[in-house]
Amino acid sequence: MLQEFRCKMDSKLLLKAALVNGDIEIKCRACGTINQFSADGGVESEHLCYKDGCPNRVHPPVTQAVI
Repeated sequence: MLQEFRCKMDSKLLLKAALVNGDIEIKCRACGTINQFSADGGVESEHLCYKDGCPNRVHPPVTQAVI
């Protein structure tokens, strides 16, 4: 699920993304305003982390075939 990030001055669309953790800062190309956005929390459970060694990595359950 992508979220729209818009400029706080002129409401131009800056980015469509799923911000899971952290902060981003984007400069509006139209008016030059620096916009700052933070992850809203609670989104982590909706996403799977595929990076090896990540503490939030989710492994799919292992199923055994019946022969």
